[in-house]
Amino acid sequence: MDETLGNAQPSKDVVRWWWLQAALQDRAWILALAVVVVLTLLFLPPFQVVRRLGESGYTFFSAEQPTVVHPDGLVVRVDPDDLQGRFGVRLSAVPSLNFLEGSAGKALYKAVEALPPYLTVKSPYYRLESRGTTPRQVEIRVQIPPDLQSWMALDLYTWDGERWSWVGGHRDAQAGELVIRTDEVPASLVLVQAAAQPPVVGVELQAGTALANARL
Repeated sequence: MDETLGNAQPSKDVVRWWWLQAALQDRAWILALAVVVVLTLLFLPPFQVVRRLGESGYTFFSAEQPTVVHPDGLVVRVDPDDLQGRFGVRLSAVPSLNFLEGSAGKALYKAVEALPPYLTVKSPYYRLESRGTTPRQVEIRVQIPPDLQSWMALDLYTWDGERWSWVGGHRDAQAGELVIRTDEVPASLVLVQAAAQPPVVGVELQAGTALANARL
């Protein structure tokens, strides 16, 4: 009887259970290893896939790359000594005709509708997207059209999605550009020329004076 018990073999159900447990443990280790590999690829150096995807199209400044140029007349430049960390920009432009005729999308159609009537657009609509820590000073240059007869009353404006704001700029006659230096990169820029405004005369009237009888 003892010999029979000593030679007893595990039942098939027990063997299957052992095999299943071992397989599950192996799969758990494989799954854990796969998760670690995926997280490493997504978030940790040197791969950082998530960050690289988010930075697609951006050009980052460095001592070797102090300037980013868009072929439609926009230049962004920084002094490498002013960099306080990683900083890059992604530049794009909507041709002025597409912008003004409203074919560049509803958001920009709203911008055209809100443009003051005394301002005439003289450049593409530039989009400037930035990422990282903005340096102490960023220089932005917008090309003045070479066929523009007068450079009087040229300014840069930015659209924030709700309203236009004056940015200004000074003329670099030698380079043919309007230049701003700022510590905050605007989300957009447009070169405009302001038309001359008719003079407005104001007068003070005494209380109770009828306008028809007032002497100007």
